[in-house]
Parts: sequence; C-alpha cells; structure tokens
Amino acid sequence: MITAFLKNRSALFSLATVVYILLFVISLSLGHRETDEVVYQTLGMQLFLHHSYSLQGTDMLRFLPKAIYDTPIFFHPPVFPFILGLLYVVGGAYADFLIPPLIFVFITIFIYKLAFKISQSETTAVKAYVLALFSPMLLLTATKLHLDLLMTLFIVLAFYFEAVSFETQKKKDIIFSGICITLALLTRYTAILAVPFLLFWAIQKRVEVKKIALFFLPMVVFGLWLLYFFAKQGFIGFTSTAPTAESILHYPFLYLTVKVRKWYFYFTSIFLVNPSLLFLFWYAKKSIYKKINFSVILFGAFALTLLVAMTIMGVAGYGFQMRYIVAVEPFLLIIIAMLPIEKNKSVSFLLLLFLVHNVLLFFYNGIIFQSADMTSFLERLVYHLH
Repeated sequence: MITAFLKNRSALFSLATVVYILLFVISLSLGHRETDEVVYQTLGMQLFLHHSYSLQGTDMLRFLPKAIYDTPIFFHPPVFPFILGLLYVVGGAYADFLIPPLIFVFITIFIYKLAFKISQSETTAVKAYVLALFSPMLLLTATKLHLDLLMTLFIVLAFYFEAVSFETQKKKDIIFSGICITLALLTRYTAILAVPFLLFWAIQKRVEVKKIALFFLPMVVFGLWLLYFFAKQGFIGFTSTAPTAESILHYPFLYLTVKVRKWYFYFTSIFLVNPSLLFLFWYAKKSIYKKINFSVILFGAFALTLLVAMTIMGVAGYGFQMRYIVAVEPFLLIIIAMLPIEKNKSVSFLLLLFLVHNVLLFFYNGIIFQSADMTSFLERLVYHLH
C-alpha cells in the first residue's frame, strides 16, 4: 500500500496540497499573540517605522522582564523581524501570518531535494517528503511566528547547495551554501553548530581550499553584525539573559520549561512527539552490518550536537523548548527515509500508526490548546497529574 502511494504522484500532490492549505488557514485564523510572536512583530515595525532594533520606547516593554528585553539592541539577529516588518509594511499583519506556512512549504520541498541528492533514490526522497509533511514539530512551528523554522530552512538550504556543488563543481553553488548559512546565523545563533559539519562535508569530498574560502566569504556580513552588536551593547552575547526567578514564578510556561523539564527532556521527548524517529534505532542496527553513507553520519552527528548543545543551555537555566531543536528534524527524517520501510508490511503499518499519532498531536497542540510549545501526550498527562 505504501509502495503504491509513493509511486502515485497525483495522490502525493493532493496530500501535500491539503496539508499546505490547512496550515495557511490555521496560521491566518490564529491571533499570534504569544509573547515571542508579539516581540518579533514589534521589532519588525520598529525596524521599518523607527529604524531601531530595540524594544525600548515600546508599550510591549512594560509587560516584559527588563533584565532581558530593556536593551539598546535585541539579542537575536535581525533577519526574521526584518522579514516580518517588510511584509507588514507591504501587506499588513495578515501578510506576516503567511510566512510560517510558506517556510514550511519550502522546507518540505528542499528536504525532498536534499534526500534525493544524497541517496540518488526517488523513493527515499518521497519518503522523506511525506515524513516531513507529518512531522508534528515542523507542523506546529509552521503556525507560529517563531524564528526557529526560518533558521531550519536556511540550514537545510546550506546543506542542499553544498551537495549540489559536489556535483556541479561550480563556485556559485558553494557561495549559495555560504549565503544560506550566513542567513541562518543572522536568524538565530544556534546555526553556528552547522558550520563545522558543512566544513567537514566539503573536506570529505575533497573540495579545493579556495572554494571552501568562497563558502566562508558571505560570513563577513555576520562578522559585521557582531561588530555592530558589540558597538551598541558593549559585549558580544550569543543568547539573552536567563529567565529570572521572578519571571519563572510569574509565567507558568517558563516554570514548565525551566523547572519541570529535566536534562533528559530532548532525548526522550523527541521520540514521544514524533515516534517515527524510533526507526533511527533500526537504522543503527542495520548499519552495523554494512557500510554507512557518510552523509548519514554527518546528519546524525549534527543532530546529536544540536541536542547536546541545547541540553546544556537548558540545564544552564534557559529552559527546554521543542522548537529550539526543530532543526534536527529534517536530517533525522532523511536518515529514516533511507530505510526500506515500505518493503515490510508490519513496519509499514506501524509507521502509519505513528503518522496518525503525529497528526492528532499537532491538532491537540496547535488547534485545541494552541500551545506555545510542542508537548507530547505523556508529558501533558504527567504535568496535569502534578
């Protein structure tokens, strides 16, 4: 059944169209009044109306912890608020609400293209595409004005254009990769974790040193941003101040992310939220007996590095939020897509159950509760029991 569906392009197109339209409708119907969403919208308007990248002088600042937000320049880089501000000026608030689902469309498309590049298999690429369409983390962030999804898109694009450059040997492709990772860095500093893996991949493919230099050339813009930030703030900080004890007690969501969630949160919740990722263990078992694709090792190592880094940040007092690790999802889904799931009826049926779970979890978080962050059914049950 799965094999037939994967080969049926009209059915696949119909499924994707339904998912995309649903996300656009949901995003347009939501109020987008979460604190972070309002902060980014306010910053976007500040950029275009007052040529300022700060919340100082805005009404929004009255409702926020001064230690974190009352600064001459905002702690996150400006690409996402800039896009929000630009579209707000052009088309109003509803234009902003179209951005997350549009980013989701591009992410799913380029997950397909990247999977095909590294596997040279249409079936693998289609499986990765379908898994992305049913990823609860990607779906939820596609209905929120959060910068994590945009960073994820730029990281996927950086890996894709680098993969293209290995085939074409053209300088423009490696430059495009550098531009994309620079845009990722200018969206959220977390993207810095992808840079070593892009470099390792280029070295493993024996890319010439001068071409690697072209990859790093666009990052000069990121360096200029850091200098500007230092001139305004007096230091270079890659994150905001950790939530204060007062704000943690005042905001139940902060209490959940900082006090309730523990160091192992990401390594358990990633499977509770998207159980199809459990197939990673099957891949690991199968890989013991055969040669592993280097790209798989690279993608897995990047995902693990991001999980560990965000765990360290969480333990340091910055809290645990699933959207912080959404960038691992595309790469883990591509790894799973390389498994011959469709050749085993029992495994195929299990995967279908997992995908149904993912859809229900998305509706539970994104529509019924309109949660600020993705929570698994088990976590919400335990939280309510407490």
